[in-house]
Amino acid sequence: MTLATSKDNQPWVAHCFYAFMEKEMVLVFTTDQATRHGQEMTDNDQVSAGISWETKIVGQIRGAQIEGKIKKVEKQKDENEKGEKPVPGFIQEQNASPGLEPGTKRLSYLKRFPYAVLMKTTLWVLEIDTIKYTDNRLGFGKKLHWKRESFVAS
Repeated sequence: MTLATSKDNQPWVAHCFYAFMEKEMVLVFTTDQATRHGQEMTDNDQVSAGISWETKIVGQIRGAQIEGKIKKVEKQKDENEKGEKPVPGFIQEQNASPGLEPGTKRLSYLKRFPYAVLMKTTLWVLEIDTIKYTDNRLGFGKKLHWKRESFVAS
């Protein structure tokens, strides 16, 4: 994913690995808070992101333009609410977003990127507000739009 942040009218982009949690419509990713985009996300939680699927075939082009809010997943002390001990070297989460059980965001990310268990980094969640999705497989330049207010998790 390409993540776009800004501060004082100065834009910045960063590339991040992510895990998508479809039921909650969030992207989970890690980055160090000391990075430029980490600092900017702390000051301004409104971000945008882009995800594209690589192809050289015009009829297969797909990509998403995303707007949303960033939430930093705070460190947890010694164990989570279920009494589970933290995974060594990986920052644990507390104060989960509504609808997300403690630990699920971290586990979703680690399932996709197991080597991240060795990293000392910060876990973040991009709560998606809007998506514009282009999918040429549905017709050249076909756009689909989605907004959170019309989304109901089941």
